[in-house]
Amino acid sequence: MIELIYISNTPNTLDRSTILEILNSSHTKNKLNDLTGHLYYDGNSFLQIIEGEENAVRSLYEKIKIDPRHTDVETLYENEINERAFEGWEMAFKELERSTVQNSMVMFNNLKQNSTRRITNFGAGLFGLFKDSIS
Repeated sequence: MIELIYISNTPNTLDRSTILEILNSSHTKNKLNDLTGHLYYDGNSFLQIIEGEENAVRSLYEKIKIDPRHTDVETLYENEINERAFEGWEMAFKELERSTVQNSMVMFNNLKQNSTRRITNFGAGLFGLFKDSIS
């Protein structure tokens, strides 16, 4: 099992109906493919953590990379995991204040680069980072 974390920009600010469409579609498809994770959106960018069997995660990620609602898709982190941070959440969602995702990437990259030990579940740590700093 792996977790994959990516960031992408949106070509335009997406309206609420488009976000709901993404969430509904993701929830259904992720359940069928045994994928879990969390999606953050700040009006400019998506940050998503995807967990599941490697083939299923990679297949979804390839679809995301060609989806016109995403631009500048960048893998931030991927790793094998033993357990899910988002068990039972086919697609958790949190809307953030504008530019929060981009601003938080500086902190995320510093944390990733300065870590001297292997992090076994970065998605859970990232969720904790956002939860503590935004809620």
